[in-house]
Amino acid sequence: MINCKTISDDARSKAVQFQSWRIARSGVTLLELVVAIVIIALLIGILLPTVINVRAKSVQINCLANLRTMSTLVQVYAGENADSPPSWVERGVAYESDPSRWQEFASQGSTTFEHAKWLGYTDFKPDSASQYCPANTWHPEMYHTVASSDYRISSSFYIRPAYLDPNLPASAWYGKLGAGVQRFHSVRYPSDKVGLFEFFVWHGWRGRRCEGCEVGDLEFHNTDRRGSIVFVDGHGKLRPAADAVRPVRRYPTWPSHIYGTTPHGVYGRDFE
Repeated sequence: MINCKTISDDARSKAVQFQSWRIARSGVTLLELVVAIVIIALLIGILLPTVINVRAKSVQINCLANLRTMSTLVQVYAGENADSPPSWVERGVAYESDPSRWQEFASQGSTTFEHAKWLGYTDFKPDSASQYCPANTWHPEMYHTVASSDYRISSSFYIRPAYLDPNLPASAWYGKLGAGVQRFHSVRYPSDKVGLFEFFVWHGWRGRRCEGCEVGDLEFHNTDRRGSIVFVDGHGKLRPAADAVRPVRRYPTWPSHIYGTTPHGVYGRDFE
């Protein structure tokens, strides 16, 4: 006679054993775990540079967009002020004959966007985002009370073109200011003459590779990376300063700088 209780116990025992076998089989072995980690690491290694490059490209594009906004505002100002760039020096003052005030005149390209009159004209605050590159990690904390835009107007617009003739002997320019606010319509090559440019290239560095450096350590102009520039005709590009025409020396009166002391000033080209 078959003992039903024995059969039932045997079946239950086998079911438990089978379930235990299934659980054991469903677990992940150490080898499988290592393989999975290696695959994930490889995927991250492949995708991470792409993500970083996309983000860097986005920052550069947004930076150029901000510079274009500033350029448009300058053009609007010029349309209301005899086709001239913003200039906050005193009218009627003979700066050329007063060396004590030369620095005041010669610094206009770098101080125009920091001036209270510019902020008043544009209704900007010192930390308004349009004045800074998105990669600037000091913005907005460092600029709550004092503006320090990442962008500059070419100094060429405050210098007489003849003063920037590369063939001019030192005796003809040294010890002279060469002051003269230029009009936009006097630019001879508007598609090759930079009007505004990114002076502090936060998404680059100067003359050396510096992968992994803190962004705050990269606040340099003349970077070997591409900076934002907007030409007088309104079109913008991302180009390294190394591609531009070399500036002429007019130091110490004017700091020699790419896009600033361009040969022949507003009559010349920044790119050939």
